Amino acid sequence: MNNNWYYIKDGEQFGPLSLDELQSLVAGGALLRSDVVWCPEFGSQWREVESVDELTLPPAPAIATPPPLKTPRRLVEFESVTGNESFRPSVRAAVRSSWQWMQVVLFRPFNVTRWFSIGFCAWLTSLGSCNGLNLQEKAGEGSGVVGKPTVDAVAGKSVDLLQNPASLSALLVGILLILGIYALILRLKSRGDFMFLRRWYTPDATIGACWRESLANGGKFFRWRLCFYSFILLSALLNGVFVYRSFLMPYVDGGYVWDVIYAQPVALAAMTALVIWLAFLTGESFGVGFVVPILHWHSCSVSQAWRKVFELCNQFPGAVLLYVLSLIGMWLCFAVGLVLVLVMTCCIAALPLVIPYVGMVCLLPVYYFFRGYSICFIAQWRDGFIPVTGTNAESAP
Repeated sequence: MNNNWYYIKDGEQFGPLSLDELQSLVAGGALLRSDVVWCPEFGSQWREVESVDELTLPPAPAIATPPPLKTPRRLVEFESVTGNESFRPSVRAAVRSSWQWMQVVLFRPFNVTRWFSIGFCAWLTSLGSCNGLNLQEKAGEGSGVVGKPTVDAVAGKSVDLLQNPASLSALLVGILLILGIYALILRLKSRGDFMFLRRWYTPDATIGACWRESLANGGKFFRWRLCFYSFILLSALLNGVFVYRSFLMPYVDGGYVWDVIYAQPVALAAMTALVIWLAFLTGESFGVGFVVPILHWHSCSVSQAWRKVFELCNQFPGAVLLYVLSLIGMWLCFAVGLVLVLVMTCCIAALPLVIPYVGMVCLLPVYYFFRGYSICFIAQWRDGFIPVTGTNAESAP
């Protein structure tokens, strides 16, 4: 009989035990169906009690000791994983894995200190973003329809501002000051992305340890972000110059009279703005979702990590497209559900959500799930490329 059974209860590992002892714990209720157990037959995977067929699996002495529940992150050379066999990632498997691990970390058992600590790391990732809840808009301030008088007023003031050297100089100084402040926020946000990722694999890691470990990779990702954001900003600026010269200035000089010749430049500028916006969302989403985990587990540059992302997209474009569509769909479902909750509570539930950090703590399960969704998706691509959760981090290369 196999006497090498182990189990985890309330974050502690117990064993070795005999099969009879383990069956007694299950029968007596000391070991729940949702708890995880291990024996040599399972290899590097822990399994829930309910998934083990009456706890009577035959022994397999291939592994003498169980894998540790949590292991320190190990850096390896990036080229060591390039030859691994590739597999088509599954959206369904990623959703299931991320959802199960979110439940284990945040609710089994529920730990207030852990919850607020992880919430702080998640809050850092939201700095400078537009993914917060805008619940402070005033109701009843007009119908929201922009009429020609409003457009004319904005166009006239914009042209006056840009043609006035003093006003233009003050505007440029203000913009540079705002960009400088945002660069500091972006630096902190980039480190927060790696801190939040660290808490996905090791939920009980301290904030100080996460902060120290995020220094190198956070700096690399920040420098890439700075270049990427600058490119997006420059593209938007050039598009704005095109709008000013092809529409705004002629429209004001022409006495605010609309002409059909303005339709083409306005439509072109609108499509360009849409492309710029989509490029920004794509770069940011894939950067945080895929590049950050690759940088976390492999000693490589940001450009090398992006090459692996492009390789994934080229190899399995259908799976990646399904990942993007499912991500959008789940966020929309969450938004609809949140609106329904606010309506049913007469917006009382919105009070904690508009408070910085507190709102992130309240919605931590949602953000923790979405953080893990991208991890669990890309982890399926290559065996041993990236661990899925903290329980199988030892399988990382």
